Amino acid sequence: MRLLLLCAVAHALVAPISRAPRGTHLRSRLDVSRAPPRRSTHLNSRLDDADALEIRLDVTVLWCQCLARELSRELATNPLKEVPGFTGADLRALGYCVASASCLSVLWVAAGLATRQFEPADSYGEGLRRVLVTSALTGPLWLVVESALHVPASYETSLAHYSSSLLGLAATMALVRTVR
Repeated sequence: MRLLLLCAVAHALVAPISRAPRGTHLRSRLDVSRAPPRRSTHLNSRLDDADALEIRLDVTVLWCQCLARELSRELATNPLKEVPGFTGADLRALGYCVASASCLSVLWVAAGLATRQFEPADSYGEGLRRVLVTSALTGPLWLVVESALHVPASYETSLAHYSSSLLGLAATMALVRTVR
């Protein structure tokens, strides 16, 4: 159930959602002047300023990073199978990976909106700083939630594991932001 909820929230943040009040889609564009003025909140202004394409690209990279992390963990810790194929244990590990990636995506978008990461930066250094601040806010929370959900990637609780996960997240996102 938690997995389904995390997937739904992640999809809701990434999928295009119309913020127009109900019934306004029937009005013509010329008729907009009669619509009552909307009061903008702080969250609405952040969402309006954010670039939806940047959010989608970041979420895609985050999912790829989580899948690669799970694949490397699987190859490093589990023995080779006698019979190749997809088993129930593999399906369970994939479900945990989806939960982890969904959690990371939701946290990343929330922190990115708070740090204005998805808005155009004044300079290259400012954009990189925003990425590093976002990963510093997101990474520890992600690992705590991952540990609470008992995701297999979180079974190892050493300092090296946590620091490599946090540095891997920051390095991946900084590299992607640099290349874009």
